[in-house]
Amino acid sequence: MSTAKKEMSKPRLAASVREGVGKSPMTAEAKFRKGELLHNCNTNEDGLVTRVYDFEAAITYEVAVPVLRDTWAGSHYVSDWDESVLELSRNTHLKSSDKPPRDWPS
Repeated sequence: MSTAKKEMSKPRLAASVREGVGKSPMTAEAKFRKGELLHNCNTNEDGLVTRVYDFEAAITYEVAVPVLRDTWAGSHYVSDWDESVLELSRNTHLKSSDKPPRDWPS
C-alpha cells in the first residue's frame, strides 16, 4: 500500500506531455566530439572539430579545415558545419599529417 501512496503523490503528466519529454532538440546529444576528424558530404572537405555548440536548435560544429587539401602544412580556416551533413573522415593523409593545427587535442 505504501508504494501506491508514493506513486499517487507524484505529479501526473498528460499523455501528450509524456510523449514529448526527451524529444526536444535542446536535449539532443552531439554525434561527434572535439578533436574528431570529420568529412562534410556537401562540400567534400575534411576538418578537425574545435568546438561543438547549439545554433538555432541544431547541433553545429566549428571545424578547422586545411587550406591545402590532405595536409595541415600551411594554414587552415574555420568553418561552421551542420551535423546532418557530416560523417567520420577516412582521410588517412590528414590523420597522419605531422603538422596539425594548434587546436589538435593532445
